[in-house]
Amino acid sequence: MLILWGPAYFCFYNDAYRLILGKEDQIDCAVGKSAAQAWPDSWRINQSNYEAVTTTGEASWYENRLLPLYRNGQLENVYWTYSTSPIQNELGTTEGLLVVCTETTHTVTSQKKREQNEEWLQMALDAAEMGTWDLNLSTNTIQASELTKALFGLPPHQEADLMQAFNNVKEQDRSRVVEAIKQAIYHGAKYNIDYTVVMQNGTERMVNSRGKLYYSVTGMPNRFAGIVQDITKDVAAHRQQQQLASLVENSSDAMAISNLEGQLMYINQSFKNLIGIAADAPVHQFTTKDFYTESGYENLIQRLRPVVDSTGKWAGTANMKHLVSGETIACQIDANQIIDPFTGKMVA
Repeated sequence: MLILWGPAYFCFYNDAYRLILGKEDQIDCAVGKSAAQAWPDSWRINQSNYEAVTTTGEASWYENRLLPLYRNGQLENVYWTYSTSPIQNELGTTEGLLVVCTETTHTVTSQKKREQNEEWLQMALDAAEMGTWDLNLSTNTIQASELTKALFGLPPHQEADLMQAFNNVKEQDRSRVVEAIKQAIYHGAKYNIDYTVVMQNGTERMVNSRGKLYYSVTGMPNRFAGIVQDITKDVAAHRQQQQLASLVENSSDAMAISNLEGQLMYINQSFKNLIGIAADAPVHQFTTKDFYTESGYENLIQRLRPVVDSTGKWAGTANMKHLVSGETIACQIDANQIIDPFTGKMVA
């Protein structure tokens, strides 16, 4: 508590207030001084408040107000919650002010940091196009972000309806989703599942949902919350990659990929059959040089590499050798660059 007495608001305070002022050699520095002398950095903020309470006789209240304070050898941004009340004589004239205050700096800065972290998290979620959801296990109600509502075809400006969201899950996936949720809630299993959502117009959307169980202070589960992400394009791209990989692997043409040093990175089954490589042999133990005679390989590289470097492709004939029988195999070869899409440089 702080008492400000007289027109100059001379300062007197109790032991609890002394501790707020900082180091031991500073805690009595304001006693007997006017408020303007004791706290010049906050006087311009508080002056009108003190004068209003003195004039009107009505108390004031501020919560988490910033009042800079010079303490511990530096000016600090300090937050306060405080009331200012008039001290009146028997005639009702205000002789001084009683300030009852609590420093709330830690509370305010923690809140600001939490808000900043939430802002950064939301930015990250937006960048990753992730929606959030939070299921209250006591009320069986769900809080959902706008993106989550959109992914499940829910009205954007209404509270999320859990049953409506569940009914929009494709029928074939519902039992699997329910089982995954049960395992997470009742057995602490990891919740990470892909399933299909059917929109009102009949279009289907693949989503990935991940969640975590949260507990109350009593140790009971009370929330099940997480994120959901549209993976429709990713799934389609993955399927295309699988189809392309299957096409290459099962092609009747022998196909191989090597890095610029000649180290094999991939060979399909037709290539293995042509050269005599076992189906389960590690690809990386071979180099392109292994499939030619020494002179034949050098001759091929001298013809192939300059053209590939300048035009991106080369076509010609070369004699390869069977690794088991040593038989010479005359081949038509088509070589093409593989370009790194990020650097624009040839990598294979």
